[in-house]
Amino acid sequence: MAKSSSTGKLSESLAKVFSNPNQDHAVLLKIFENFPLPVLVKNYSQDQEGTISFANQSYLDYLHKELHEVVGKNQRELHCHRDFTDSLIQTDQMLIKENLGPSEAYESFLVDGEVHHMRAWKIVISDNEVISIGLDERETLDIEKQLEIEKSRSLEAARLSSLSDMAGGIAHEINNPLSIIKMCIQGIRKNIENKKVSLSDSQVRDQISGYLEKTDKTIDRVVQIIRGLRTFAREGTDDPFEEILLEDLLAETMEFTKLRLNSLGIKLVFDIPKGFTVQARGVLLSQVLLNLLNNSIDALTDQDRKWIKIGAVEAKGRKIIRVTDSGEGIAPKLRKKVFNPFFTTKEPQKGTGLGLSISKGIVEDMGGRFYYDDSSTNTSFVISLAHHEDIKKASSE
Repeated sequence: MAKSSSTGKLSESLAKVFSNPNQDHAVLLKIFENFPLPVLVKNYSQDQEGTISFANQSYLDYLHKELHEVVGKNQRELHCHRDFTDSLIQTDQMLIKENLGPSEAYESFLVDGEVHHMRAWKIVISDNEVISIGLDERETLDIEKQLEIEKSRSLEAARLSSLSDMAGGIAHEINNPLSIIKMCIQGIRKNIENKKVSLSDSQVRDQISGYLEKTDKTIDRVVQIIRGLRTFAREGTDDPFEEILLEDLLAETMEFTKLRLNSLGIKLVFDIPKGFTVQARGVLLSQVLLNLLNNSIDALTDQDRKWIKIGAVEAKGRKIIRVTDSGEGIAPKLRKKVFNPFFTTKEPQKGTGLGLSISKGIVEDMGGRFYYDDSSTNTSFVISLAHHEDIKKASSE
């Protein structure tokens, strides 16, 4: 049966968002809880007929059942009709055995004695688990719009999670300057209150002047930290393109990583031409760079050689930013998966796997490319940005 254009577009959207995820299950299932389509997770590790481990409210409403009537049951117990159930199980087991990507199939169910035909997208999420996302042929919801809403919610949650992870470092970075300011104020007060010294004494005036200068510089540092935090906290998707001095953008971004870099003994190297600029949405580019830096720091924590290099060049009319660390690279079998939503090599609770997926989307929305350089002997990611005039020209064609 030929797909309609809307069906093909929906299938493509689902594949892009949920393709081959090796994810933190808690994050993924949280997204699916309020998803407007029926979603079911089936586990084949112990029961070859597929034990139901998760069902969202839309699925329960579809079958007119309560949660306890579904979770913990196998598919034969749930659907009863042998022919329908055999087809469901065979499709799932083939996907697992062949390790196939997102696949589309038609399935039939008995709901209150009535046959319902459903178009379903099946996705293998582990060695023995399959997610089924179903769409009743009679459904009239604007599913693509709903999918984008759920995707936006998940990306926003990931960004806020990053802010939460950085909170300790930000507090430390602000606390240090405040301590310096307090020390300077105490020094000034001590000079003023000391009856044995005179403010007309040039040495005393120089000392007070030094305290004031140090206070002024330290306040500027606090302002820079707060400005960077405000930048990262903003969404920035509707910001206009602007000419950005990369050195300044990195200075703001680095405020969030200084503490971790110093505490772990990671050397940071810059290879950026003086005055190097890019045309981009500064807020979003800062978020991408911060994600890459945090990923590198996480990967280097237990390594002997620890360095991160940020380089920039102009080549063939494009501005290239490269973030490379001393890691030995990503295993070939994982390279195609690193940009998939929810794919992560980090331990549970230490990564949602949304970072690189979000970053890729951000850069592509700005008319650029974001990719892993598999020719590098170390772990290296590249951001390639076009000139703004090129972007406007491309969007008008």
